[in-house]
Amino acid sequence: YRRWGTSSRVGGNPGVSDGAVISPLVINEVHFDQDGDVDWIEIYNGAATPQSVDGYFLSGARGFGDKVAISGSVPAEGYLSFDVSFSNNSVAFLVDENSVVRSAVNYDRDTGREHVAAYPDGSTDFYSSAAGVATRPTTPTGKRAWSSMN
Repeated sequence: YRRWGTSSRVGGNPGVSDGAVISPLVINEVHFDQDGDVDWIEIYNGAATPQSVDGYFLSGARGFGDKVAISGSVPAEGYLSFDVSFSNNSVAFLVDENSVVRSAVNYDRDTGREHVAAYPDGSTDFYSSAAGVATRPTTPTGKRAWSSMN
């Protein structure tokens, strides 16, 4: 099997990424409130320089009907969290000012688990654990695997 790289072209590019869309910014953690809705999302910057998210938005719906505008600068190899209020739609998107999806995560909430998070940070491997902490490195305990669309 080949992994499809990120692409700005419809249909993508099998096994190859399109450099025009590669972003060091990824959704790193999705946190749930007591009702199972998403209450905050953490963005991770894997670059050695700070990255602006001015003009970006987060969405918890495939049609982006629940956009939450975000702004600020994610520190180099660091984190920035944003409060949101998304129904548990099982997806989260980070979208840039040109409406290009920079990161997407497909998740499911496990009963008794507060979040899903990338491990290691910035990875496409997501796990669920009992507690999540915004703007901190992910160190899941009792982790359970989930999928990512990054």
